[in-house]
Amino acid sequence: MKKQLSLIILGIALLLGSVSAHNSDTLYSCAHHSTCWGELVSTEHQAVTNPFAVALRLFCADTTIIYGIETQLPLKWTARELSSPVTGRHLPGKSLALDFAVMLPDISQLPFYAQHIEFQVIIDTTGAADKRISVGGYIYFTPYGTIEIWDMEDFTHLKRAWLEPQVPEPR
Repeated sequence: MKKQLSLIILGIALLLGSVSAHNSDTLYSCAHHSTCWGELVSTEHQAVTNPFAVALRLFCADTTIIYGIETQLPLKWTARELSSPVTGRHLPGKSLALDFAVMLPDISQLPFYAQHIEFQVIIDTTGAADKRISVGGYIYFTPYGTIEIWDMEDFTHLKRAWLEPQVPEPR
């Protein structure tokens, strides 16, 4: 009886979480109870190259229509999709691998701080308004001449103390 009650409570909690995720315009990649979610693939490139590769994985738990992908990158950075287009209808259980080439304006002036990047996957799951799945992470150019790419979850759980950019106080 206790086991059944626990399962019922868990089911209700998952249902409420799913409903609250569908009420917003953006579904975040950590919301694995949504119909579709994604993650940036954490990796390290052994040399600083321009462009460099960034990979994403998308998972569809329900039938999902993907309309496109928009990028949010640091100023003057650009990204180009290398994989075949993923637009269209995707059935439940489908996983998609996406590859992007990220280009920097000048590799002789690499940023000191970790840089936030985000990919917005535009989807339709209900025939109603479009939703966006946010798949984000950080790019860090190490002092050793490598590029580290971190998924949001990996970045926040690293045993590192990240320096934050200092904003000068107004005078």
